[in-house]
Amino acid sequence: MTYIRNRITPTERFSIDHADIPTDISTAYDGLLEIVRNDCKVWKGWKLGGSNHGTQAAFNVSKPYFGPLHETEIMSSPKIAPGLSLCQLQGEVEISLRISADGEGYDAWCVSLEMPASALKNLPAAGVEALVADRCGAGALVLGPTQDGPLPDMYGKLFSLWREGECLSEAGLDSLIASPGAILSEFLGLARGLGFSPAPGDWVATGGITSCCPFSDGDKISVLMSDQLVLAFVAQRGSQ
Repeated sequence: MTYIRNRITPTERFSIDHADIPTDISTAYDGLLEIVRNDCKVWKGWKLGGSNHGTQAAFNVSKPYFGPLHETEIMSSPKIAPGLSLCQLQGEVEISLRISADGEGYDAWCVSLEMPASALKNLPAAGVEALVADRCGAGALVLGPTQDGPLPDMYGKLFSLWREGECLSEAGLDSLIASPGAILSEFLGLARGLGFSPAPGDWVATGGITSCCPFSDGDKISVLMSDQLVLAFVAQRGSQ
């Protein structure tokens, strides 16, 4: 039976059988679209993959792919995160953009920590079709303080991810294949062409800048933009 993730957050991981992987990426998106249309009001964000050089190489793709985020998976400057019973506890620094009222661009941005949690043990070997069917490994999106308006010039800035006072990863926007705004525009065209309806006010995580690093429950996590602290919380899963 073709696999399409129908749980908000997976609590256990497994290796997907080849026979259960969607035959192509369009089939994977069709399965996700059916889930989103069944209750369209609860999907309030989107996470992108294939928008940095690392994931393009890992999954042998040349353009971004995406998965929807449930409203319970999106949180703003929490003291504890994710507070969900995820099967993985990890994160990577990203720029998230809020879709503007006209639906054609963005009206706000923030530094964020995207916390993927994939049910599939055998990625990337299972391929991008399996990853998309798994909602691109959606786990949680932790938003930093919202900044209205367009992104400033950030190409001289470094983003760093810290755990218990130790820097785990540091990188700049050159990790991405394009600017966050250009990545958003490509996503909007792709998603709408497939029948999805990204809406004004939805948050879009535009892709990992830093490496994705593992955490343990109770770890103190912080995110810095150059020397400015933008996020600080305790990593902690929870019951659902």
